[in-house]
Amino acid sequence: MAVATLLGVLASAHAQRDPLAFFDGVWVSVNPVGHRVIFNKVGLGQRVATLPLLGPASIRVSDGRDESELMVSGAGFNCLYAVNNVGMREMVWGLKKGSAACLKSAWFKKSASEEDDVKDEIPTDCDHLAASPDDPKRLKGVRPVPFADLKADKAVSACQAARAAHGSLQRIWLQLGRAQHKAAVDKAGDKAGDPLSLIAAEEALDEAIKRDASYAVAFVIRGEVRLLRGDNGETDKYGGAIGDLTKAIGLGLKSASVYERRGYAHLRRRQHEEAIADLSEAIRLDAKLANAHYRRSVAYTSASKWDEAIADLEKARALDASIRIDPELAECYVNRGLLRYDRGEFELAISDFSDALAINPKHHRAYNNRGRAYYYHKRDYDRAMADFSKAIGNDPRNDYAYNHLGLAYFAKKDYDRAIPNFAKAIDINPGHAEAYFNRGGAYYAKKEYERAIGDYTKAIEINPGYADAYFNRGDAYYTKKEYHRAIADFSKAIEIRPRNVHAYYRRGLAREAARHHLDAIANYGNVLRIDPSGELAGWARSALARLGPAELAQLGFSVLPLPPPHPTGVNPEGLAVTEVDSSSDAAQKIRVGDVILGIGGKQPVTSAEHLAAAVREANRLQQPAVVVRIRTGGEHRFVAITLKRL
Repeated sequence: MAVATLLGVLASAHAQRDPLAFFDGVWVSVNPVGHRVIFNKVGLGQRVATLPLLGPASIRVSDGRDESELMVSGAGFNCLYAVNNVGMREMVWGLKKGSAACLKSAWFKKSASEEDDVKDEIPTDCDHLAASPDDPKRLKGVRPVPFADLKADKAVSACQAARAAHGSLQRIWLQLGRAQHKAAVDKAGDKAGDPLSLIAAEEALDEAIKRDASYAVAFVIRGEVRLLRGDNGETDKYGGAIGDLTKAIGLGLKSASVYERRGYAHLRRRQHEEAIADLSEAIRLDAKLANAHYRRSVAYTSASKWDEAIADLEKARALDASIRIDPELAECYVNRGLLRYDRGEFELAISDFSDALAINPKHHRAYNNRGRAYYYHKRDYDRAMADFSKAIGNDPRNDYAYNHLGLAYFAKKDYDRAIPNFAKAIDINPGHAEAYFNRGGAYYAKKEYERAIGDYTKAIEINPGYADAYFNRGDAYYTKKEYHRAIADFSKAIEIRPRNVHAYYRRGLAREAARHHLDAIANYGNVLRIDPSGELAGWARSALARLGPAELAQLGFSVLPLPPPHPTGVNPEGLAVTEVDSSSDAAQKIRVGDVILGIGGKQPVTSAEHLAAAVREANRLQQPAVVVRIRTGGEHRFVAITLKRL
């Protein structure tokens, strides 16, 4: 009798709801001989079992190909069988099509000892106290016990007694393992689970699986136990948990909770992409599973996907307001806040830092960064000081917070309070170049220039590329009228940051004060070249009006009109050379005291602006030189001056 015919025969037992209902129970393999087989239900028309010679297999109703009724598949085999000679206690499978590993036939009889020997149909106290809702071997009439309601002490005692009486029953071992699992949770203390109870639970579940390698729910519970052992510090157990949960999924137990637990195991092993994949599948199967959203938020946080992490975290909290949020998840708000800060979204950044502090009121980085936003972009120095003080309260060795608290006092011109905070940052972190730099600024503001120079020098020793420290030290030297040292520092600042207009302008002032007018002109010219409409442009133009056009620096010499020779007030022809740049082409052809009479062969010059116009025209035409007519003593001559490229 084929399976399709069997459905009609067993209609009174509601077999039409599950075409393989007849397979339930304990069978003995007649051919191959002697193998005990339990077909575990994993769905309508679907069973899993460990078959003789084949091993773990999935059995389901076939689609009728090749006149088959059953599809049997597993590792290395895929077989189609017809089911013949079915009686109430036996069945024979005949191979219709399949791989070489397939059995040509298989003959099974219902176990005669099922009731007499193992007393499978008589519930024990263990059944009533520890039966799992997911166990297909749970006896009819036995109400399942949710894990939260399981009374561990009573269940462990009852299941140990049942094990002594019925040690061959897989479900008793499973229920004992489940009871020990609950005992481990109840006695956890400061651990994830009581270590001895977890070991006992795993040993019981090992026995259940040893007796039936297709016992999917046993793999799930053992996976849970191994997760707890991993959380206790036995991190190698996470891999075993993943293996167990993968096995359960392969046996057809593809529930949201199983994917959620495997996702958690991947998360604990820092396998973030695998965790996200499993937790996403859990959410697809059950969108209201708060733990899956929560765990995925942790995985997204670890993968630096801040927006996704926050969306999942907020979803988890909406689904379960009582869900315990790990304070470490404040990190996703902090990091999204930093991204928003970098994008200039300061109000949103402050909101994120505040949300982080709502999760973890001791998160010093959240205080640091919210304080930074208040300080730099809101100019709210009092709030900034409050946040930096909170950061220090939660982390007394937070040199960043001390440094910024000092900056807030500095902004309020309270230099005497600023300096001790910078000093504390330095005490905590002697390599904190910025704290030295900032303390130098406070000393400079107090006109204590030697101390300021000392701190700027220390900042430069720590960070030789610290352009601002060179600039500020140069400013201090300039204030002390040590112009050559100031020029050296401004030059170093420009070398590090070639478009530093402030350094060019200050170097111009220092050159001018040292009476190096051509160099001063070149520096003021660079200010206008780099930033012609910036805050320093007006000052640079004023300086050039005082010293001469910027283009003179390209010629390599400066000029002044010749003084009147007599009281008539009539100026003699030409411009007197007052300075020559020793590094220019002019130094080889002109000397101080020469007179510039004209440009080219004909055009006379009466002002420095005439020379500047000639340089601009040469630059426009990309000519390398300007020809000038000069007088040296009584001798007139033409000279081509190669232009310097500034």
